[in-house]
Amino acid sequence: MDFSTFSKPPVPSEKQEDLQNPFAVIAADFKGYPADLSNLARHAANGNRSDPVFMGRMYKAYCVIHSAIYGLDKDASSDAVLRNLDSKFRVCCGDVVDVKVPRVRFGKTGLDISVITNGSMRYQQTWTQTVTSEAMIEEACQANLKRTILRALEMGINHFETARGYGSSEIQMGKAFKEIFEETEWKREDILIQTKVNPQDSNEKFIEELEKSFAFLQVDYVDLFSFHGLNKACHYEQLFSPGGRYEVIQDYVKRGKIRHVGFSTHGWTDLICKFIETDKFEYLNLHYHWCGSYTASGQAFPEKANAKAVRLAKERDMGIFIISPYDKGGAAYNSSRVVRGVCDSAGLDPLEFAVGWLVKEGAHTMTVGVGRSEDYDEPLHACYLLTEKEEEFMSKVVEIEGKLEDKLVEALGKEWMDTWWDGLPHSFETETAVDFARVVWAYNLMKGLGMQWFAYQRHKTGVGNAKNWDPNKTADENRKDWGYMPGLNPTKGVDYGDVLKGVREENFDRVKRIVEEEYLKLIELKEGDEGWNKGYESIDMRPWVAYP
Repeated sequence: MDFSTFSKPPVPSEKQEDLQNPFAVIAADFKGYPADLSNLARHAANGNRSDPVFMGRMYKAYCVIHSAIYGLDKDASSDAVLRNLDSKFRVCCGDVVDVKVPRVRFGKTGLDISVITNGSMRYQQTWTQTVTSEAMIEEACQANLKRTILRALEMGINHFETARGYGSSEIQMGKAFKEIFEETEWKREDILIQTKVNPQDSNEKFIEELEKSFAFLQVDYVDLFSFHGLNKACHYEQLFSPGGRYEVIQDYVKRGKIRHVGFSTHGWTDLICKFIETDKFEYLNLHYHWCGSYTASGQAFPEKANAKAVRLAKERDMGIFIISPYDKGGAAYNSSRVVRGVCDSAGLDPLEFAVGWLVKEGAHTMTVGVGRSEDYDEPLHACYLLTEKEEEFMSKVVEIEGKLEDKLVEALGKEWMDTWWDGLPHSFETETAVDFARVVWAYNLMKGLGMQWFAYQRHKTGVGNAKNWDPNKTADENRKDWGYMPGLNPTKGVDYGDVLKGVREENFDRVKRIVEEEYLKLIELKEGDEGWNKGYESIDMRPWVAYP
């Protein structure tokens, strides 16, 4: 094949109609390819270029091919990458029939749950609470949401997760499911609906928000209810003080309005474990990823971030539901060339690796935040590999994990990778409020795996917190509203030596240098700057971003 026509993929477009199709030459290039690898060529040649689903798939295919040909990993086989891509087209375009997402027992709930969950925080019309009636829903947005849900059902996904805090998500899902139940053979008992509500400041406000969820979803009961965002120590008292939120929910359970109770969290590991140890919950929803967790990395080591919480949940037979494997789990849709190259070398997409790694670790289900129906292509193909080629698939997952760990050790040293976390204070523990663990964790990922784009997304949370910091208040007063994304970034020119005095002696100088100099230099690096290298580039697989 002649790949001379391929260049760096275009920047993702906000609008479908702006997407430039780079496939004018692909059909011709693929004509001479072996027949058993011709599915991509056939679909590229015959697809409807006015169909946004087709266009999205072609864009993603283009990114994969570009990466394989111009990637960094010398071990990467373009043939293996193309075979995997061709297999994905066979599965996702219907050439392989009856591919379904497998289901597993969801811990002590006893529910059979699909290993992929329909996450509902990207296809809704707005993140605000301004849509209060169906008349306010935009037709095009609703059609896309309904189409996406129908594809999920066809794939075998039975778990649909939303939250009171996800803007118009609940009201749009309620409308879609009402129509689906009326127009198709799908019934309410075929699916598991989960919603989540924050603890709120009072029982009255909590009940008000909970009743909104039932009204917007248009259901008599929810299969799964999560206390949303148990991220702070005060939430423990809000739930478990006499007459607290937990007792409110138990009343809903007794009345049959809620069938199973869990919690979601972005909190630090010890706090998560404290909630688990109450034995009050049947499942939990948390961050746990191959690269660590931005809210837990640097804690509970030597286990991988949040591994302690996952292990504790398994011991109690709790359902384990993982948040955001594709975004917070290393931005698998926009992997660095280093990470994608390692995955290419094994013939897997980073999105498929993310699914396989969590299955290996014992997760029961994981949320995929879909913007459009074609966002399900990679997780569906991962499930095909999991069910039809499990041994080969999981072997590749282990291989990729090992190579990624080797690259970190090669770049940073084994002793460092074994101990970098030791003694780093939490952002709630010092007057500086700097999230030192996240800073050093992100530095490691940038230096070892080129994950600069991903690290910068985490860095932006610290920037936002700094904007809201009131110098006239104490650190504790400023931190009282922190929950989902705590911590500040280090400030240039500040000496953090005294704050870091508890750091392991052998690491002290290096940690201090990273926090005060190297992290800030690396996080702000741009293409063309001194120190930039191709490994920091990332290839964005999103033909377009969240709706619209």
